Parts: sequence; C-alpha cells; structure tokens
Amino acid sequence: MEGTRTMDTVIIGYGKGQISYFLADPELILDVIPADMVTNAMIVAMAAHAYQNDLFIYHVASSVANPLRNSVAADEAYKYFSKHPCVGTDGNIIHVKQLCFLKSMNSFRRYMHRHYKAPLENVTNGCFEDITKSFA
Repeated sequence: MEGTRTMDTVIIGYGKGQISYFLADPELILDVIPADMVTNAMIVAMAAHAYQNDLFIYHVASSVANPLRNSVAADEAYKYFSKHPCVGTDGNIIHVKQLCFLKSMNSFRRYMHRHYKAPLENVTNGCFEDITKSFA
C-alpha cells in the first residue's frame, strides 16, 4: 500500500497479522482527522494572521463532531480484514483475530513478560547454555 503513515501503519499491521494487542483504553475517543483538513486549516490560519505579530494557537480536531472510540475502530478493522483479508508473502490468506486492548501499563508489562521475557529467561536458564557450550 502506497503512502501509509501514522495510524495507517497500525491498521495495515493489524491486517497483516502483525498486531493483535494494543495498549489503549477501548472506550477512549480517537482524534482522527484527514491530513488535507489540517493542511487547509493551517493555510487559512497563516493567511488570516499574516501581518500580525501576536502568537495564535489553533487546534484542529474531529473528536467532538465525529467521535470514534478505539473499540469501534478495532471492530471496523476486524470486519474489514475479515471480509477483505491480506495475503501473506507465502500466498496464504491472513486471518485476523479481534484486537485485544491492554488497558493499562501494568497489563502491558504482564503481557510483555509472559510473551517475551519469561520465554527468554527459560531459554537462557536451560538448553541455550548447553547449546553454547557445545560450540566452545
């Protein structure tokens, strides 16, 4: 896919089966706004204040007018990639699962420990040392 950036990379990563967990509160509202709207707002703000020396701060957002919860975005991504799955480099269809939200840093740390740190500790405390000794 050409031109992926910011949120697109997360969505594409999910569709390719590379992301199945995400650190976020599913009930929080995403502030998603197309880049062309931000660009247009910046141009208008610059033109409106071109000859003024004061500092003006603008905030361009969409969450008030079009609220989108993390859970709704995840559900829509699941529906889309279930109906239009990505194809892996091996030619097989990639089946996505529902995105699981890690709602706190503690849940994120538990997930990382369970899936990454603990298996590495088991490897370094066990057979890995035996393998490295055989190459000495």
